[in-house]
Amino acid sequence: RRESSLRSLFDSLTGLTSHLTSSALKHTSRTRESAARAIARSPEQLRMDKITHQTDIYSLGVTMFRLLTGRMPYEAGSRVALTYAILNTPPERPSTFRPDLPPLLDKIVMTAMSKDPAHRYRSWLDFGKDLSQAFTALRLERVNMESTETGWTADMVVGITPEVCESFALMVAAI
Repeated sequence: RRESSLRSLFDSLTGLTSHLTSSALKHTSRTRESAARAIARSPEQLRMDKITHQTDIYSLGVTMFRLLTGRMPYEAGSRVALTYAILNTPPERPSTFRPDLPPLLDKIVMTAMSKDPAHRYRSWLDFGKDLSQAFTALRLERVNMESTETGWTADMVVGITPEVCESFALMVAAI
């Protein structure tokens, strides 16, 4: 039963990734469908190397990048160019597009999207620990900001609510 609910969650995340990536290329809808599947593929998938749980960590990193920045980590005019970018071009840091992102979230996404699986999170537990740490830091920042009587909340300043971090952490914990 647990496996089926985990599979269902993974299928939902995969569907979300495919939906979010449909705008990665600007050509025919056939190319877009192909690109939507390709953009969340890890470098090892494209090289047809051994697939592990770190492949899924990479795909979730791509999804987080899109959710945090409103854009894809790679944009290309063709599937070949997209494949080349995924294999050879380091993605921009999410903070390049959202300078207000906390450094820890920037680090989490970049670690998850590392081209070399040896530099990604080794386990979902490690990934979840960093997300929980980000969640805790944002909660503390929110309390500190709200207590300064500025009228601003951390949500307004940072732009990422602790609930977003908590949602990511819960997704990882469920996997």
